[in-house]
Amino acid sequence: MTTVSTIREGEITALDTFTSLTGANGDSTNNAISVPPKVSSIRTIRVSTTSDSGGAAGCGSMNLKLTGDGLDVQQMFSVGGWSNVGTETSTSETSGVTEIACNIPVNQNGIISVFGGFSGSADAGTVSMSVELMFQ
Repeated sequence: MTTVSTIREGEITALDTFTSLTGANGDSTNNAISVPPKVSSIRTIRVSTTSDSGGAAGCGSMNLKLTGDGLDVQQMFSVGGWSNVGTETSTSETSGVTEIACNIPVNQNGIISVFGGFSGSADAGTVSMSVELMFQ
């Protein structure tokens, strides 16, 4: 079986709000992913996040949401965390890639929309998130 992957990425600037992630490196202008032909599921999700730590002191989690008629049910994942001491003049945070092995059935001719968000005790500043969906 062939593996097909697609990436969506973007910046998230609001606490407790999901933000639409668009194409990687400007390749696309929306977060909608057409389910590729001849695939039956999402087998792997890879997520990378980073924060400029420009917000107030606090900590929280990074979250991913997948919605749309390409899925039978909405999917949500915690994909990492963030922390900020809030008093530094030059701080930043970079995380490795979170890899989620899964078997999420997809619906042919459907669309999957990708959203990223962060939650926590304070504003994380600006968070950048990249999401790769690997279909099989």
